[in-house]
Amino acid sequence: TDSEKPTNTPYNPSQASWFRGAMTSTPAGSLFWSDPYLLETTGETGITASLRWSKRDEPDRFFISAFSLTLHDLMTFMEQLEITENGYILLLQKNNTLLSNIRGNNLRSSPAGSNDGSQNISKQLITIVTRKLQDSSFVADKVVSVKHDNKTWWLGFKPLHDTKNDVWVAIIIPEDDIFSDLR
Repeated sequence: TDSEKPTNTPYNPSQASWFRGAMTSTPAGSLFWSDPYLLETTGETGITASLRWSKRDEPDRFFISAFSLTLHDLMTFMEQLEITENGYILLLQKNNTLLSNIRGNNLRSSPAGSNDGSQNISKQLITIVTRKLQDSSFVADKVVSVKHDNKTWWLGFKPLHDTKNDVWVAIIIPEDDIFSDLR
């Protein structure tokens, strides 16, 4: 299910980016994660994980297995991860596009910079997060502190897939949430 299918032609998975990526970008047995794209079957934005493999008795013949999931499905999974009451999990692209965010146990989906009230992350905090991601001194897996609205927030990033650094998961937690149990 790839949106790269030309119109009026039979679907050919070997032309899909997830197929080509699994064949050329990753070693056999390693997952290749596509960039977000419109899934043909649902019309929703999604990603595809694909895997190149071969049978033991035919090591030179490769097969591709793949599964697609919508960004909503991915965020629903991430929603089950425990974060603090005031923390956020963000899924964003390095080009400043906020794909989705989660606060507490509630799924939020909004375009970058939107501010749907107190239950959603502020436009200014999203800007701070994306600037940190684009900063030339940025280092993945390093936790940094940022200031926003007279609060200290702790921020960490991880790429969604290992081979490309264009889609990132960010976790941002106010310092008060981290140290509230100590008080």
